[in-house]
Amino acid sequence: MSAPSIKPLNETNYEEWALAAMAYLQNTGYWAYVEGIELPPLKPFAPVATGTDTKSTTTVPPIQPESNDPTYLSQFYCYYERYQQYTSNLVKASGAIRTLLDPALQRKYADTAYTTDPKRLWEDIKKERERVFSIDGRQLRERLTSI
Repeated sequence: MSAPSIKPLNETNYEEWALAAMAYLQNTGYWAYVEGIELPPLKPFAPVATGTDTKSTTTVPPIQPESNDPTYLSQFYCYYERYQQYTSNLVKASGAIRTLLDPALQRKYADTAYTTDPKRLWEDIKKERERVFSIDGRQLRERLTSI
């Protein structure tokens, strides 16, 4: 889906932008990733061989199977496809948000940490815009009281 005709976020239009961007992300199905409602799929449990220690301290990455058991591997490959789709949608959600930013802000939020964390990206944009709005409001108040 192509980006809608939303005026890119700049220094002055956060409220208008946020409403339009949220509607766009809801329509594309990415808002659940921004809100953190859409969670990663659960990795299947590997069968435990009898007589082994079930309190292993090693953590197996989410993209690596933990057993060669055929039933487990079948479940793992289904999980892995869902996991790949989930991470792909995280990247797409972050990309969708970035396309709705002014070029200067796109550069500001180009950090790779945001690539798979659209929730953090949205929250950081919101915090920054609230901070800017607060500073602008104080400066305006100071100017008005000095008149």
